[in-house]
Amino acid sequence: MCMYSAAAEHTRDAIQGEDLVVSPAPHGCSNWLTSSGKSHIAVCIPNKAALAVQQTGSDRVRGANFVHLREPIDGHYDYLDYIDGNRERVALDNLPRDTKFRVLCLRPSVNPNPVPAHTTAAGAATPNQTADEGELVLGGASTGVARRSIVRRMFGL
Repeated sequence: MCMYSAAAEHTRDAIQGEDLVVSPAPHGCSNWLTSSGKSHIAVCIPNKAALAVQQTGSDRVRGANFVHLREPIDGHYDYLDYIDGNRERVALDNLPRDTKFRVLCLRPSVNPNPVPAHTTAAGAATPNQTADEGELVLGGASTGVARRSIVRRMFGL
């Protein structure tokens, strides 16, 4: 469970494939994830869920895992571990407001280099594809290149 949702009056679990944004928590001291236009309801992301992240004002999309720590670091429990070549950890509270997220996969994968199913234009989930078929590759030295075209289409870029 994500720590920020423990302080929320209204919470719900994330849904695979949905879009979320970083919003200020009602007390104003931290961030949480919400559906667009519903900033009063915290959306809880499970530990190790795979996300696509797009910061406000940028067309750059990065793959990340949501991480909830048992012990805080500098007062923060909830982090994003970016899984591209830069391998960086950023506290959810340090992300700019209105940063966009797409929930790619809710369950942690045993595979250290997950390739999630994607959603077609018709909205139906399709099985995992290879990188040659245009799927977002979330990481791994063996893949060589990250394909972002599907994520760009998801965010309307």
